[in-house]
Amino acid sequence: MPDTASLSAHLPSLRRFAAALCGAPKERADELVLRALHAVLRDPPAKNEALLCRKLRATLAHLAQIRALPRPAPQAQTHPWETALIDLPAGHRAALILVSVEGCSYEEAAQTLGISRAVLIGRLTAARLMLARRMDEMKGGAIRAPYLRLVK
Repeated sequence: MPDTASLSAHLPSLRRFAAALCGAPKERADELVLRALHAVLRDPPAKNEALLCRKLRATLAHLAQIRALPRPAPQAQTHPWETALIDLPAGHRAALILVSVEGCSYEEAAQTLGISRAVLIGRLTAARLMLARRMDEMKGGAIRAPYLRLVK
């Protein structure tokens, strides 16, 4: 069974991920985190820290999908990039957050979301393109193609 110290170490990351998935209010994100922690405590993985983190994120992503979270409403003083991120479909948003914010490898993010690496890369490409288009529209500029690189 995971100890409280190992679970506590993952709370900031889980809260960021949950907030990115469901936006405001923060109570909804905290509720998802609590449910994920309960699910992991009922059926804990082996004492491997990486497995614990992966299971927590996967449970959180699964709960967010089950609850069919509506797109979060932007707050009054939201940065344009936050609004553009909120406009992404939930699966694309989760993939982008896991890779770009949480620093997961493609393999870790794909396992967490229960998808193949190829699907993850497709979602990341589409999410980055949607973000670039949205940001260009907000700036009133021409739409440009984003420059992407494949990280192995």
